[in-house]
Amino acid sequence: MNKPRDPQNCWEYWSCPEAEKAKCPVYQNDYGKRCWFLSGCAAIAERKFKNCWECPWYIQSSFGEAERRI
Repeated sequence: MNKPRDPQNCWEYWSCPEAEKAKCPVYQNDYGKRCWFLSGCAAIAERKFKNCWECPWYIQSSFGEAERRI
């Protein structure tokens, strides 16, 4: 049985440029697999989401994380 693959970081999912990562608290604190834990997420501002749960990365990673625990 194959081990589930670790989720990628949000900045990899979004292919964030270095300049954007340099300003991002998620990147600076290495929370790329759980970016919704920190405020100031660059993806919300740059991609015009009002809430984390509207973000495809959040949907993929948060629900995927729950499935891996089952």
